[in-house]
Amino acid sequence: MASLAWPVFDVSLVTAALSALALTLLVVGAHVAHNYWRRMGVVQARSLLFLGHAGDLLLGARNLCDVMDDVYHQLQGHPYGGFYMLDRPCLMLRDPDIIWKMKQDSEHYSRRARKVQMKGIRVDPISKHLFDVDDDRWREVMELYVKGFSPARTERLSCWLEQCGRGVQRALSRRIQGVGWRDVDLLAVCSRFATDSIGCCAFGIECGAIDDPRSTYLQLALKAMYPSRRKNFVEFLSMWHPEIAWIFFFDFFTRDTYDFFKGVALGILQYRQENHLCRDDVMHEFLQARLHGLASEENTPTKFSDDSLVAYVFATFGFGLGIVARALSFCLYELSLHTEVQTRARQQVDAVLKAHGGQLSYEAIHEMTYLDMVLSAEDFSKTTMKFGLASLLEQFELSPCSRTPNRPAKLHPQIHLLTPRETLWVRVSQRAWLSCD
Repeated sequence: MASLAWPVFDVSLVTAALSALALTLLVVGAHVAHNYWRRMGVVQARSLLFLGHAGDLLLGARNLCDVMDDVYHQLQGHPYGGFYMLDRPCLMLRDPDIIWKMKQDSEHYSRRARKVQMKGIRVDPISKHLFDVDDDRWREVMELYVKGFSPARTERLSCWLEQCGRGVQRALSRRIQGVGWRDVDLLAVCSRFATDSIGCCAFGIECGAIDDPRSTYLQLALKAMYPSRRKNFVEFLSMWHPEIAWIFFFDFFTRDTYDFFKGVALGILQYRQENHLCRDDVMHEFLQARLHGLASEENTPTKFSDDSLVAYVFATFGFGLGIVARALSFCLYELSLHTEVQTRARQQVDAVLKAHGGQLSYEAIHEMTYLDMVLSAEDFSKTTMKFGLASLLEQFELSPCSRTPNRPAKLHPQIHLLTPRETLWVRVSQRAWLSCD
């Protein structure tokens, strides 16, 4: 009987051939993806194959703003241009008129949700805040924020901001008593002010951070704002390829952070219900949504769960603290290096306070128009920062010290919000008499 002869293949050659084919297809696919803007007739910034402009961001080596600054300057002379995050095409607008038109046309924005909700994949409940919801729910929740932080409501709550400003004055005065000056960490001072301001104005709670830097509210919020390299990697990947990021899934926030803010949110809900208390703050809007659902375009209320309540309380507290504290600390850092601007701002603070009998009121703050030229912010944040700035300028002078970082201050590479990489040390001195004429 004739035997069958089977051809013998060299497995190593087949493996090598298949690997080469796969690599070729991968490279070709990357080239096709990274030529999207050229095919659209749009100028694009230079980028790395496969990674685009995301390499340093994935490694936590550079801040997003530094990367975007490079893209911005590469597109010099063009009203807009393209760039890439991994294989995703992104568009940068440089022309102010186009940006303004896009802002006015925001109802057509889409794909706001960063993470894909995949069946069988658990979701960190405290992460389900404004940055992670879909288009329709984003608009519904934004209505809560518009109501909660309206100019009229900010004015009614401004008495609490004055108290926080006076609290910072007393705390710093105690620290420099007997010496006349002290080198301070601006971000630490501003974080304590922001914690108490947001706590009392947004939620009606006393955080006690100005007098106690170990305040639980402050420590947990700051802990959540400083991610590890692994968290930074997964968080960034989830923005652009959520279907891959779920492989690395873990809770972005620790259990103690979730439990603490859950206790805060549900505790406020229970206290206000039991005491029939209606307080004029953003928490009132959240609680109404928890009890009655979110209003929708179909006039059918959508559910606002306990997890949603906790997530939005945390996001409002944590991100609000981050934005106010960081912007205010950078502003004070710059003023310490520009004495003439600081002096002019202080002179206007003195003049306005004199006209208002020394009361740091909402009306007085809004008459300090020069402060708008050194500090600005999307009303509540701006008003809060102006209260803090005016409070400090009224009693103290800021100047560089031996530990003050060189300008411009470097940005922390692993935090999306603008955060200094180095400690912003500045010398705070009891101010000398200064004429407001």
